[in-house]
Amino acid sequence: MNVQQRLGQTIKRLRTQQQLTQEDMAFISGLSLQTISDIENAKYDPLLNELYRIAAVLEMKPSEIVFEMEQEIDLP
Repeated sequence: MNVQQRLGQTIKRLRTQQQLTQEDMAFISGLSLQTISDIENAKYDPLLNELYRIAAVLEMKPSEIVFEMEQEIDLP
């Protein structure tokens, strides 16, 4: 799994843990539903300002999302 896929998977996991739908995430962040879906499905790499918006909805810092993502990576 590549970094883009890991990031999308992590954002989806964090979103669902907070019982938010993609629609909720889109509305609160000001991003489109298609953007949220594309990020979670590894079809689009979020820009830094988009990652900040997503992190704000999750009440996290972008660095915390990246840290969560790195914890899921299988290291040799």
